[in-house]
Amino acid sequence: MVVESENLPDWWIENQSIKLGMNLPAYDPPRFEDGTYTHTIVPVLEEELECEILFIGIDVRYLDDWEIRIDDTPVCEIKKYRTQEGNTIYGIDSEKFDVMIREEITSRN
Repeated sequence: MVVESENLPDWWIENQSIKLGMNLPAYDPPRFEDGTYTHTIVPVLEEELECEILFIGIDVRYLDDWEIRIDDTPVCEIKKYRTQEGNTIYGIDSEKFDVMIREEITSRN
């Protein structure tokens, strides 16, 4: 799902350049299973809900579960895998992720 656009963020262009310079497949940022890029959802939720959301893996091996943390508190485990091109996909769709984060923040209040 590589996007061709002149309006890409600098970090995206830099990552594309690095991969292309090493003759690797095109860069595609981390996304949810439904194809929605994480960077289009996570910052919006963080600002709206006044929290920090992290996808984190500590001493994991490939195909080990990662976890989602809100304000450094573990919320749940999540599958993380790479496409054939080496790009990251998190094992949840964006709508379920949104609902889960909102429910977690609500339960804390």
